[in-house]
Amino acid sequence: MHLPTFVLSAFLGLGLVACNTPEEQGPLSECLDNFDCQGTQACLDGTCQVVDCLSDNDCPLDTLCSEEAGWVCGDGCTTSADCLAGKECTEDGVCAETTCESRDECGVGEFCTDGACDYLEGFCDLCDQADPDSCLEGFVCKHFEKENVDACVYSCDITLPEANSYCPTGSECVGSTNGEVCNAGCPDLIAAGFVSG
Repeated sequence: MHLPTFVLSAFLGLGLVACNTPEEQGPLSECLDNFDCQGTQACLDGTCQVVDCLSDNDCPLDTLCSEEAGWVCGDGCTTSADCLAGKECTEDGVCAETTCESRDECGVGEFCTDGACDYLEGFCDLCDQADPDSCLEGFVCKHFEKENVDACVYSCDITLPEANSYCPTGSECVGSTNGEVCNAGCPDLIAAGFVSG
């Protein structure tokens, strides 16, 4: 059985359209703005072209999406939430190392060390209370009952003057079944991505 020529042409035409993905068609598609384009494409010089980003959410920390530069990620920030840990967004709109004189100027869980706010290596690492060596020196393994998580927290000496100053921001030196420790909220910090756990 032979299909009429006009029917065969119609089927072939539909097949050609179905085989082309938006990415394949995109660079050849004419446009007036980004709404005429697909996926990670932007309207540049009247045609849809693949770009690095369309919004700041498409860029890594410490960078923003620049329309002026052709929809690429470049250095910049609008708030400190756009910056990596230990950095803040300056008035010039760039991420810079956080400077501090005391822990009160740092974020939750951070120390002020050598003028910079940062987490110490080993802080909030997951650990095993049955293994006394599962935390680095200076830390103890604390069980967080509510979240059922064991994590490394700073040890401290509650008898020292201003004992809390030896703990990270947002925590205090308290007595516990593990001895005297800084009651840092490791489960919350791990969940928020500030520390790896």
